Amino acid sequence: MSRAPVPSADVVVISGSTLDALQLKLAGDPDLELEAVEGSPDMVVVRAAGEGPQPKATWARVQRAVGEDTVVAPVLTDEQGHTLFPTGTLQIRFDRAPSDTELERFAQAHGLKLLHRNKFQLAQASFAIRDPLHNYLPDLVSTLEGELGVRRAWPETKSRYERT
Repeated sequence: MSRAPVPSADVVVISGSTLDALQLKLAGDPDLELEAVEGSPDMVVVRAAGEGPQPKATWARVQRAVGEDTVVAPVLTDEQGHTLFPTGTLQIRFDRAPSDTELERFAQAHGLKLLHRNKFQLAQASFAIRDPLHNYLPDLVSTLEGELGVRRAWPETKSRYERT
């Protein structure tokens, strides 16, 4: 199995908000640079100037500024160096196909909202984070992967590739 994607040094992606709306919310912080993600109008990359490699601190700073109604997550980098933009949802594959009641209980116990079960792989389901203000995506994924009965957990992402 390949290694999990790692958070980028000082870049955070926001899903569910437009560039214009975020510029208004973050106007009081001149050290933040915003850039729209090409082809994804609801995603904006925020870079904190001068902070260096502090992805969790940057996430917390931006998440507090935009509030609990907006999902903020670090931009991830895979082992080939590709940039991955989290969408705000997670996939979780269980050791066995849980019942609908078990899925709801699991979601409730972990601060998640069950979105749907994968119709082709019944042991897999999609979840959203209920409380983005208190859940740093890499920590949440790590915690979920350590849960009894969870085979694997990962964030859904959009990717940006360059032709070579």
